[in-house]
Amino acid sequence: MDALLELVEVTGVADAVADFGKHLVEVALLFIQLSLQARPRRYAATSHDLWLFRTIGLR
Repeated sequence: MDALLELVEVTGVADAVADFGKHLVEVALLFIQLSLQARPRRYAATSHDLWLFRTIGLR
């Protein structure tokens, strides 16, 4: 197990996984913003939308 942890540290796999996760979150937030902009202005937010807004910090 120690050899595996050392291999991960040496190869930078942990950094690559962290960077990938960060980019995945950025893409998800961009998708949410674009989908919200595509909705008509008279759209009534559903309870799921309100939960989503609270989750990502929108008011």
